[in-house]
Amino acid sequence: MPKAGGTHVRPAVVALALWVGFSTARAALAAACVGDCNGDGEVTVNELLVLVNITLDTAALSSCAVGDQNDDGQITVNEIIGGVNNALGSCPGPPPGSLGVRRFTLNQARSPFQAALAPGLDFTIGGFQGQTNGQLEPAFLEFDAGEPDPATGVATINVTNASEFLVINSSQPPANIVLCLKPVVPVQAAGVVACNGNFTFGVGISQNHHIGQLGVDGFTAENCTSGDGQIEGPNQICAGGRVGEVCRKNVDCNTGVFDSDGVCGLAASTCTQGKAGACRADADCDIDPVAEDGVCGTPAPHPGVCNGPLQATQLPGDSGPGAMILAPNEQFNLNGLPVKLRIQSSLPCVDPGDEPAMPFALTSGIAHGTIEHFGNEADQTLNFELRGENFSCSDWKNPAGPGRLVLVAPALHQFQGSDIVSGFTFSGH
Repeated sequence: MPKAGGTHVRPAVVALALWVGFSTARAALAAACVGDCNGDGEVTVNELLVLVNITLDTAALSSCAVGDQNDDGQITVNEIIGGVNNALGSCPGPPPGSLGVRRFTLNQARSPFQAALAPGLDFTIGGFQGQTNGQLEPAFLEFDAGEPDPATGVATINVTNASEFLVINSSQPPANIVLCLKPVVPVQAAGVVACNGNFTFGVGISQNHHIGQLGVDGFTAENCTSGDGQIEGPNQICAGGRVGEVCRKNVDCNTGVFDSDGVCGLAASTCTQGKAGACRADADCDIDPVAEDGVCGTPAPHPGVCNGPLQATQLPGDSGPGAMILAPNEQFNLNGLPVKLRIQSSLPCVDPGDEPAMPFALTSGIAHGTIEHFGNEADQTLNFELRGENFSCSDWKNPAGPGRLVLVAPALHQFQGSDIVSGFTFSGH
C-alpha cells in the first residue's frame, strides 16, 4: 500500500457504496430458536437427535441450520445444551421494547486487518485500536437498537458514538502503514439485527481486473464505460487512429506515415511531471520538447485495460438468529456506517477534513471477496473470505456478549502496484 506521511490517500479498498438487497431466507417468518429445525416454535426430542447427528457428522448442517447459533458452520455442545433448554422451556422470541445500547468494544488481538496478496498468500497487518483526542484506547462503536418488529424480529440500529479513529498501526514490513478510519457518527438507521434469523446477510464483493483492452478484438472505450468500467491509463493511450496503443503525442497514434488521424489521450487530466496544467498526452506537459520530460496523469500498470466496477451480491443461506448488518440498503432504508479513510506513515491519526465519507458494508455473516483476472492474468482468480459471529438480542446490552462484524473488499493495484483482497474484522470479545 502507498504511504502518505501527512497527506491523504484515497484507495479504492473501502469505496463501497453498496446497495445490497437482503431477502428472507424462508417463506415463513416464524420465530426461530436453537434446535427448532422445522420452525414450528418448539424443540422436540427428534430435533435434538438431529443436532447430535450433525455433531457426529452423520447428518448435514442444512438439516437443522438454526442449531448453529453462532453461524460457525458446526454444532457445538453448547448449542446442543441451548436446544435442550429450549425443549424444556419454550423458544424465546425477541425481547419486548427496545433492545437498548450496546457498547461494542473491539478486542485488538481478535480484530485484525488482513490482506490476501495471491492465492494461498495472506497475512495480518495488525489489530484495530482506537484513538480519541490523540490518545490510543480500546476501539469501540456504540449501537442503539430499537424494538424488534413483532412480525419479522428485525430491529433497526443507530450508531450513536465511536472512537474518533479506528486505527491499524503497522510499522513492520511489508505494510509499513498507519491506517486511520474515522467513523462519521452519529448515524441513524445504520443497520439492522435479525433477532429471529430468517434473513440472508452474507455479502460477496467482486471485481474483474480485465473486462477487455482497447483496440483488442474490437474492444472500445464505450464498451468499458457502458459497463461502469474504468480504463487504466486514460491519458497516455490512443483514442483515435491506433486505438489502445501507448502514446506521448498525437503523431504516435497515426495509422500510417502520411495519415494524421491519431489522437493521444482519451480524456483531460493534469500534468504530474513537467509543467503544470491540464493535458491529454505526455507531450502537453513537456518543459523541454526535445527531452520529453512531461507526464500527463498517472501512468497505469496495464494501459488500455478496462477494470470492472465493484459488484456486490447476496450470499445464499439463512444467517441465523442475531444476524446483523451495517450497510446501505434499500429494503430496510439503511445508511450503513460512513467512514473516512486516511493512510499515514506514523501516528497520531490526522483528521481527513472535507474528504467525503464512504459507507462500510459490515456483516456478522460471511464476507467474501473475489478478483477475477487477478494481476491482469486470464487464468488467475484471487478469493478471500471471513466469517463473522451473530449477536444476541436477549443479551444485547452485555458488553462481553457475542458479536463479530466482517468486511472483505477487493482492490486493484493497491499493494506496491499489485491487486489485493483486504479483510476487516471487528470482534467484540
